[in-house]
Amino acid sequence: MGQLLAGPSGAVPSFMNSPTGGSGPGPWSPVGAGAHKIQRGEPVFLDYTGEWGGYIADQTRMLSIGRLSAFWLEAYVAMREVQARLERSVTPGITSGDVFEMALHYATELGYASHFMGPPEEVSPGQKAPFVGHGVGLELDEWPPLQRGTDARLESGMVLAVEPKLIIEGKGAIGVEDTYLLTPGGLEPLTFSAREIVEV
Repeated sequence: MGQLLAGPSGAVPSFMNSPTGGSGPGPWSPVGAGAHKIQRGEPVFLDYTGEWGGYIADQTRMLSIGRLSAFWLEAYVAMREVQARLERSVTPGITSGDVFEMALHYATELGYASHFMGPPEEVSPGQKAPFVGHGVGLELDEWPPLQRGTDARLESGMVLAVEPKLIIEGKGAIGVEDTYLLTPGGLEPLTFSAREIVEV
């Protein structure tokens, strides 16, 4: 299961607690395939799960037909940097809410706070996802949510999906997601596909 969202569809929120949803065929079914044709130079957002031995891995990668503009490339580099900083910072003992606050702090430092995990509040009130990841395992969304205000203590052995993303209203979504094993030394990636944007 997952989402494949192209261009402006990537910025359409859904009924789920998620930064993305897509337009779908219409308001009667606001998820799933829509009528938008993928255009050259727009971000294609691929957020899909994999499964092995009954366990789920969650991953987001970016694609495009032709090269993305500097605007999108810079935004993607910033989300890769947020992810890299979290890989170095998240350790057992911190809380799930700490992870969100760290991610928001990093996104703010990089100049992307207003679009981090959803459109600006003044554009779409209440549409920002208050999380930057979640536990994953036998189910796609498991405890703990890496969410603002939560205080679950992270423990070695937890499997976590970390997903820093940007939503640009009217234009699309861009970001990255990987699944990690939390070890005493930090986050160890369990998903290995190349993180570079795939251009065709």
